[in-house]
Amino acid sequence: MERLLEIVGPDNRARYQFRFGAAARTGRWAGGDFQPQNLPRPNKHVKKSYQRIVDLILKKDYDTIEKEYPSVIGAVSSAIRMSIYAPSGKKMVISDLNAIENRGLGYLARCPAILDVFKKGRCPYLSFATYLNPTMTYEQLEAEYNLYEETKGEKGDDQKRQNAKPPVLGGGYGLGIGKMETTEFGDEVWGGLMGYARKVCGIEMPLETAQKAIPALRKAWPEVVQYWKDAEEGFKHVFKTGKPIRIGEVTYKKIAGRWQWVPCEFVVDGAVIEIDRKKMKNGGHLIRVKLPSGRYLHYLNVSIEEETVTGNDGKPWIREQIFYDGIEHSTTTDEAGAREKKQHKWGRVKTYGGKLVENWVQAFCRDLLAYAMRLADELGFEIFGCFHDEIGALVDAILWGLGIHDLRWCMMQPPPWAPDVPLGAEGFESPFYRKN
Repeated sequence: MERLLEIVGPDNRARYQFRFGAAARTGRWAGGDFQPQNLPRPNKHVKKSYQRIVDLILKKDYDTIEKEYPSVIGAVSSAIRMSIYAPSGKKMVISDLNAIENRGLGYLARCPAILDVFKKGRCPYLSFATYLNPTMTYEQLEAEYNLYEETKGEKGDDQKRQNAKPPVLGGGYGLGIGKMETTEFGDEVWGGLMGYARKVCGIEMPLETAQKAIPALRKAWPEVVQYWKDAEEGFKHVFKTGKPIRIGEVTYKKIAGRWQWVPCEFVVDGAVIEIDRKKMKNGGHLIRVKLPSGRYLHYLNVSIEEETVTGNDGKPWIREQIFYDGIEHSTTTDEAGAREKKQHKWGRVKTYGGKLVENWVQAFCRDLLAYAMRLADELGFEIFGCFHDEIGALVDAILWGLGIHDLRWCMMQPPPWAPDVPLGAEGFESPFYRKN
């Protein structure tokens, strides 16, 4: 909160909090200073009534906060989002693209199982929960969750839906089950799906659930699994041959007595990724990936190197590994195989099919958000922030002015470069910023 007060100007506005294109691999916006994109999520006690905690904080009623909430610190930190509020005569309109990464993955990979969920208007997490709870139907899971929502968590069950979140959000990028390892500093580091669940989703996923989720996902989404392979083999193909390709629908063909990866003649319009190679001034190779929007992602000084890895059977084997110059965000491994402290500096980065797909899907979703922002701006919304897949805007607080229905309309319009992408959006109007 101290940092927020430091950056607020005389007119009570905090400016320059979003850095355009700061996420190097996707071109997404990144937060600055007080990190508006990574504010604490409100706990379930605060979510029962956002206005109540705001009123108590403004009154500085410490005694009542202590009486009504299990943790004073937890209640106050949950209210940090609400410190962003609309000026007099204005209201906030907040809307987010519903499950956009899962939609984007299903669209680019042309996965019927994913796309069918949204055609039927179903929740992607509850839909995947049917694979983890095969004795229950979607309707039964939905009834449990609806009861949980209606009673503010006092009845019903949300755990089945929560357990399905990590595989739906991160499992589509080639994550394994994962395990816990200890760094040289004594810190516990979780890898794979279990690590993703803890770090990104804030969910303590049991090993048994992860062991069930990964095989279930790969069986249910075969087109996604194939897309990982197509992305990696296509990337290598362009690097080795210098010939551009398009990845939409691809196939393997037998040429000169052996199987080779080649681009298919038939490509689905709107779900195409184009890859080509350019020479850099230093003699290195630049691989460009053209998104459906026409925007490019760039991988600098790409190389393919052989490395020896140990398989699940304990036997070593040699594989080709893609490297490029960039910022390493993953934990490094020393010569003895122990995991070391995270590095966030420029260097050689390794990548693979699932990670490439993650880059492309997130970049594709970023472009969908940018398209919606342009529509909203043209319609008259004053956009004050973009929070991952969410737009925050100010409008006049008048009866017949712009509102949530108008912003949702902007966010659900497919762009001309992805005319059949299935979009959905939710949102609300509020005097202050909060989670829906």
